[in-house]
Amino acid sequence: MSEKLNEKDPELARLEAELAAAQAEERAVQEKIARDRRVRELSAEIERTRRAAAEAQALEEAEQKYGPLGTHIRRVDTLDGMVIVKRPERLLFKRFQELDPKAINAAETRKLVRPSVVYPTLECFDAMIEERPGILGECAIAVCELGGMKVRELSGK
Repeated sequence: MSEKLNEKDPELARLEAELAAAQAEERAVQEKIARDRRVRELSAEIERTRRAAAEAQALEEAEQKYGPLGTHIRRVDTLDGMVIVKRPERLLFKRFQELDPKAINAAETRKLVRPSVVYPTLECFDAMIEERPGILGECAIAVCELGGMKVRELSGK
């Protein structure tokens, strides 16, 4: 019935053709969005897998060099990847402990943490904490615990 109307009504035929073209365009856009999303998902999975392999290797090397995970080194997992820290240098840790709690800031925390970073490189670590400053705090907790403090118990966590 519609085809018979279209033969007699050119405006209706034009509108139906326009609708069909718009629907085809929408399908093409949706297919491109789905394809692009899948490309991003696969790329992210490849990156996660490569990062996991590099992190496993780094953790193994750190344990061989510094000692067991938990007592000599700590793994701090972040959204941007893993950070491995080792026990703090004794003098730096003592100096940090002697600071007035009001004087503990990001700069003082960096002075404690950076020498303990085993993985990733310091350049990469600095970029990580620039992007996500909370990583520094998590690493500081790990370093302090390796130094013998019961930080999480003291903070009530």
